[in-house]
Amino acid sequence: MNTYKLVYAEDGIGSARKVEFEAMDAAHALIVAQREGCGRRAQLWAGTRLLCNLSRTSGASGLWIIEPA
Repeated sequence: MNTYKLVYAEDGIGSARKVEFEAMDAAHALIVAQREGCGRRAQLWAGTRLLCNLSRTSGASGLWIIEPA
């Protein structure tokens, strides 16, 4: 297991916060992000390394938009 962190900024939807958790890999980390960040933008970190910026589209599909770090 690896340590990941989602970092959310103050954005009018919610307050700034960090969520640290264990996951097998970055794909599993996105599953956690799905539960944590409805409609919010976040940074996904693996330890001290920024992996990407991410957000989800609205609507039933909730597709991920993943931008490079």
